Amino acid sequence: MKVEPRYSSTFLFPVKALSNVFRAKFLSGLIAAHSRGELKLPDELAQFSRLCAFRQWLFHTVPKAWVVYSKPPFSGPAEVVKYIDRYTHSTAISNNRIISVKDDSVEFWFKNTRNKSRWETSALPVMDFIDRFLWHVLPKHFHRIRYYGFLPNGQAGRHIPAIRQALNDQATPDPAPLKEQQP
Repeated sequence: MKVEPRYSSTFLFPVKALSNVFRAKFLSGLIAAHSRGELKLPDELAQFSRLCAFRQWLFHTVPKAWVVYSKPPFSGPAEVVKYIDRYTHSTAISNNRIISVKDDSVEFWFKNTRNKSRWETSALPVMDFIDRFLWHVLPKHFHRIRYYGFLPNGQAGRHIPAIRQALNDQATPDPAPLKEQQP
């Protein structure tokens, strides 16, 4: 069975559909935040402090088309999959990267992306380290993607050739990635 995309294959997702979904998700989150009292409006918008007035205002302003800026990845599709994989199958920092924890600081290894494959150390005040770590904690009701879709638990090698065949993609398969060594 051959699967034909209904949009230009330049992007991972069709831009118009992505724009519509982004707008719907954004507005849904905005309304939910307003109804929970988490949306603080400036004094100039006080007339929208009631949820009914806020929804009515959105109804009249939202019909305009939204455009989500989307462009091809710099490195290609394989790099996009690797990038997503890093953030969906791991935590913010593993225990073996933490060198020491003192009363006032945490020292840890990090990979300097400007100098590829070079591991360096950094020390942060404890509260700054915790703050950075919490950037990676998902909000309530969000779930980390694990073992899902066509790339679960190391199955990419099995599924990607079938997907390429279904899409009639003649790209050469990527070589097996080398496991990065950490100090």
